[in-house]
Amino acid sequence: MNGLIPTYQIVTQAQHEEHVRRAAEYRLAREAQQHRPSLGLIWKLFGRLALSDGMNAEQGGASTPQTAQ
Repeated sequence: MNGLIPTYQIVTQAQHEEHVRRAAEYRLAREAQQHRPSLGLIWKLFGRLALSDGMNAEQGGASTPQTAQ
């Protein structure tokens, strides 16, 4: 039984190191995502800009006088 304990310790140590490495990668990825703006916010901004441009074009066309025929 003495021969199995060091092998078990080596395997569990390797698994522990892999778990720590993976946790660090997840943490770095999560922190990187927190610092960049979400795409939903950017699309919402572009949508509002497009709507305001469309409304300005319609208002400009409606204010021109029409000639009687």
